[in-house]
Amino acid sequence: MYVLYFSVVILIASAYSYLIIYILRRWGNIQTLEGNTRKHPQGQLGVSIIIPARNEAQNITMCLNSILGNEDIESINPQIIVIDDHSTDDTAQVVREMQSAYVEVFSLEINRNTDGPINAYKKAAISLALSKCKHDFVIQLDADTVVPQEYLRTITMYQNTYKAEFIAAPVKFYPCNNLLHHFQQLDILGMMAVTGAGIQSQKWHMANGANMSYKKANVRFGPQDLASGDDVYAIQKIAEEKPESIYYIKDPKAVVTTAPVNTYADLYQQRIRWATKNKKMPNLTMQLMMGIPFINALLILAHIPMMFLLGMPAVLLFAFHLMIKLMIDYVYLKETTTHFDAQESMKYFIPANLMHVFYISGIGVLSFFIKKYKWKGRTVH
Repeated sequence: MYVLYFSVVILIASAYSYLIIYILRRWGNIQTLEGNTRKHPQGQLGVSIIIPARNEAQNITMCLNSILGNEDIESINPQIIVIDDHSTDDTAQVVREMQSAYVEVFSLEINRNTDGPINAYKKAAISLALSKCKHDFVIQLDADTVVPQEYLRTITMYQNTYKAEFIAAPVKFYPCNNLLHHFQQLDILGMMAVTGAGIQSQKWHMANGANMSYKKANVRFGPQDLASGDDVYAIQKIAEEKPESIYYIKDPKAVVTTAPVNTYADLYQQRIRWATKNKKMPNLTMQLMMGIPFINALLILAHIPMMFLLGMPAVLLFAFHLMIKLMIDYVYLKETTTHFDAQESMKYFIPANLMHVFYISGIGVLSFFIKKYKWKGRTVH
């Protein structure tokens, strides 16, 4: 039993370490247009920006003002479409009162008697927005995001240069004031490197719906689709046919910011929603990439009962296993937080990393059993 136990620990710890090193290498190989994006875009293409919104009256003004405050707003002349998804607050009215020539607002109106039951409200809002787009190239943002001043110039320069079918772009949290916030920051920045590495290697394809761009014809959703996953399923569809036409922008001028959740209950609801889409990923490499950290975390927790069975050998293996994870994660997150100018979060590395063991194992297990969850006042699946 000792030999089997030792062998399993070495195998899983080695697989996890190899995965992180592989991601770091691929992350380092991502090409950038650093410097070139400061030039004014030549041969500017038209762009439509779509923003699905539900109960975002407190955030939508800041989001839209950040877009309208972009340096090249007049030359790029974007069409900005906000879709109000049955908000119970004043989201639509707030948008209308902005009275911007660039901004349009439409209400998602679904008649259950004629349209049938609806599960994927956000996807229905995206579909409505796409039907209103004047341009073939679309930027999709969340209503609680803020974009930097050179955002439009950067995104359109990438599209002009690469003629991409899909562009995944980074997201980070701001402001971060406590352990819960910094935990989320380290987690999402780690996922940004995973996203970029997968696209660069063409081994797996992920995206974040808060900041992505694509050609309008590439995205189609149905009303009974899974409620979450508008981002991953959109990029997966393109990856099946044209993986070489998908790009990740590794550029600080393309990073959008959004606020972290403030309670552990909200974090749980958010991450369960994100995790539900993972069960239906068709890409085996992507499943393996997500499975290795999950199994690694489970095994670290499994050392605790093993200590009662095997005594000191289990204690030593636990210490060894945890130390390997801490060291490899430190190198990994040091790289990503430096790139995204979020080094402050590394002060919380040790408690956040220990939280991550419980988080990834707990959410991973629960995602297999939980079919429904709450999202913005709705029960969906």
